[in-house]
Amino acid sequence: MEPIVYPNINNSILFACLVSILSNFQNQNKPHKFMATPNNRLSLAMERTGQWVFSQDIPTDVIVEVGETTFSLHKFMLVAKSNYIRKLILESDESELTRIDLSDIPGGPSIFEKTAKFCYGVNFEITVHNVAVLRCAAEFLQMTDQYCENNLAGRTEEFLTQVAFFTLTGAVTVLKSCRHLLPYADDINVVKRCVEAVSAKACSEANFPSRSPPNWWTEELALLDIDFFARVIDAMKQRSAKALTVAAALITYTERALRDLVRDHTGNGIRSSDPGDSDSRSKQR
Repeated sequence: MEPIVYPNINNSILFACLVSILSNFQNQNKPHKFMATPNNRLSLAMERTGQWVFSQDIPTDVIVEVGETTFSLHKFMLVAKSNYIRKLILESDESELTRIDLSDIPGGPSIFEKTAKFCYGVNFEITVHNVAVLRCAAEFLQMTDQYCENNLAGRTEEFLTQVAFFTLTGAVTVLKSCRHLLPYADDINVVKRCVEAVSAKACSEANFPSRSPPNWWTEELALLDIDFFARVIDAMKQRSAKALTVAAALITYTERALRDLVRDHTGNGIRSSDPGDSDSRSKQR
């Protein structure tokens, strides 16, 4: 592993961070909610340092461009968590105010803002709706646990395994969100793991229904894009799903697609509150 070399950074920020970390070893309080911050005492140290940086009006020394949006930030706060940003800053010829372009980050400006908050120790909640894009962004920015302990990649992985994949609805929601994250989500196996989780839960529900009606799980699968649905069906077959189980999923998916097609041609519209309907409709066009 290459030694970590920090770029030209304001010494006062370095000192403030070190003081905060050392003082925090006596603080035993830990966050109880599943928030997007490191799950140890360092999270409080980073948050305290971030608050100190802004309260002291320390000049920003890096401008991050994400599309048309710009962020004025501090090198040290970003470099401490992102190996990719560290490399970009080291490669820059600008000694004081550095400009870096991160327009290719998955999720765009809104997701970069969350990654920046993580770097500054600011809490935000990880959900089934944003965990996939945050995981992709963490990989893009190289915010891994190999670079820094309890980093964003690790936090998103923890949420996926402990929360998102625990229920069929959660796994389906994460898989749906991957539709606009390709090929990133495929490259880091988020899609594959979602498909495995969905197929496992669907097979379990087919054999041992947890609620009524017994085929409720087929409606969940019908929310998926056709490509992801096909992957789930293949995974269910690999799990030796019964022919009737696979047929039930196919029938529900086909019926839903036909209903959408009829609505489109009759001009009756489509339920705007149902994202699955709009997904199927746009795919059919």
